[in-house]
Order: sequence, then structure tokens, then C-alpha cells
Amino acid sequence: DVYKWPVGSPDGGTSASQNAIGVDFSKQQQSLTGTWISPEQHTIVQERDGSRFNVVVIPNKKAAVNGGLSSVRGGTLAASLYAPDKPTANRLGAPLVYRGRDQNPTTWDDSVELVARVIKQSIDTHGPDSIFMKFFDHGGGGGGFENNWAVGKFFFNAVQSKMLSIHNRPAYNSEVHGSRDMGVPELNNAYLDAELADTIVIWGANSYETQSNYYLNHMIPNLRGDTLSKKKQMLPGEATPKARMIIADPRATTTVATAKFAAGADNVLHLQLKPGTDIALLNAIGRAVVESKWQDQAFMDSRTENFSDYQTKGLQTSRSMDDLLSEAEQVTGIARADIQKAASWIAQPKSDGKRNRTLMHY
Repeated sequence: DVYKWPVGSPDGGTSASQNAIGVDFSKQQQSLTGTWISPEQHTIVQERDGSRFNVVVIPNKKAAVNGGLSSVRGGTLAASLYAPDKPTANRLGAPLVYRGRDQNPTTWDDSVELVARVIKQSIDTHGPDSIFMKFFDHGGGGGGFENNWAVGKFFFNAVQSKMLSIHNRPAYNSEVHGSRDMGVPELNNAYLDAELADTIVIWGANSYETQSNYYLNHMIPNLRGDTLSKKKQMLPGEATPKARMIIADPRATTTVATAKFAAGADNVLHLQLKPGTDIALLNAIGRAVVESKWQDQAFMDSRTENFSDYQTKGLQTSRSMDDLLSEAEQVTGIARADIQKAASWIAQPKSDGKRNRTLMHY
């Protein structure tokens, strides 16, 4: 929500009827749930005619995904607005080119011609793969077209370079190509799933800090039991045990601490494995699932290939369970009791015999 009013005009009062957001500021706001305007959510801007305005940008509580929460970027949008007396007055008004030791403004025609000559010379001398390009993976408000499609067309079709990568990885590829090969592409769930899950698995991620809105607005309410009525409405006749969370991470992160606070320590399993031993731990948990025959065999038969090879090579079913768990304990540093507990929380059928609803993030 954006609020804008002239500097010098009344700012409103502390009672709910006296301010635009309808909040009673004469009382202390509830911890973590109150509405307030932080310094970074307010700024003063100046229009072209010199008139000055207060601007406040705060999260919309009616938003289905965020529910009034914001990321650091969204929560500081106001601070990024242009103001002549603030650091945001620094705006790039023209292309800059190095001449001597300094960057100096130049025209668009000059800059385009310079970049074209450098690219052409490199292609002629060293071939198209001498041009390396870094560009966006996504963007909204038209940015997706400009930063992805048009740039991609230019470098793939015109320059014909293969040396391209998107913002957060060393190549133009999937972050989870191994997972795709297993038939599980990324971004394959709805946020609602986190509210309905019986068990949430977070593997190698610190979601409290890196996906704050998703974690706080969808996972934490489930761990607190706040989504129980939604579960009963959407999953009628199904057992709804208290939600649990498994976190596999060598670090004792804020995600671990906040999950335990919300759900209780008994409902959070922190697998603090040795760095680099993820595969060994995953295979040990998978073996414990198969050993107890908790896998969805009908799904495996109809939706997968070579599952028997996975059992033989990955889960090492030719070895005794005791031998495999002993080795897994030594390699990962995770006690066999916790390995078996993780398998149980992930795959053991519920009290009514129905499959456990497990959401896995990694």
C-alpha cells in the first residue's frame, strides 16, 4: 500500500479514526503482528515543480501470499525513491565510458557504437564464445521481456555465444538439473501446501532468513496449529496430527530456533550432519523407509523407472540395515535413532492409515 500527502499538511493522529491505515497508535502494538511505519518505509520526495510529498510504502495485509509481511527489499521500497537531499539523488542520467582514469558521460549513440565495435572485434579475433554474458532469470513489470527475451535473442541468435549465465549460477541451466532428471522439477508446489503438510522437510536451507514471507506466513502457522481448521476443511475425514519439521543443516540456524519456538522442540528434528554428507544421509533415510515398506509402491510402479536399481545401488538393499546405518552414523554424524525418526516422520502412514503429507524443500 502506498500513501502520499503534501509536506506541511496534517499527518493524522494516533487514534484509528485519525490516520489512513486505521490503527490505534496510542497503544503498544502486538509483537510481530502489529502494524507500524518503520523509518525505512517513509521518505520525502520532490516533484518536478519543486513540491515535496511524504510517501509511505507498507505491506498489504490482504495479500494472500504475504499477509502483511515483507522481505527486506519490499519493506524498504520507500527508501529507494528519488529525493534530491538523499543518497537516491544519485541517478545514472547517461551512459558512462572510461576515458583516461575516469568515467565520463557520453551519448547513447556513442556507447552503442563502442560496445558493438568491441563485441565485433572479439568475435572476429577469437570467435563468438569469447563473449561472456550475464543476464537476468526473471523480472516483472516488463523487465522480464527486456532483461530476458530481448537480451537472450541478441546473444544467442546474433552473437551466437554459448558463454551465458543467469544471475545466480555459473551457466544458463537449471539449479536442480539432477532433480529434474529424477522427475521433480523446481517450483512444483503451492504455498498452501506448507499450511496443509503433516511434515515439512527443509534440507540445506535457512528459510527464516532467505524466504521469510513463505516461512513466517505459511510454515510457522502450520507448526503453531493455526491452520488446523483449514486442514479439516480441505482434507475432510483425514487425521490431522500436529505438524512437524525436519531441518537438515550443519548450522544451528534461526530457522531451527524459530521452528522449535513455534512447534515445540519435540516436533522439530534438526539433522546437524557433517558438511558434504547429504547423499549418505538421504540414502540412509530412504533405506529406512523402504525397509519399513512405507514407500508408495503403486506410485513408484506407475511413475518411475529403474526404482529397483535405486534400491540396489543407492539404498544398498543387499547390505544389512544394521551395517548401513552404522556406516551412515559414522559418515554423517547423525545418530541412527534420528535417521529412523526422520524416515518415520516423512513416510510412516498416519493413525487412520492414510499417507503422511510431507512437503520437501531443498
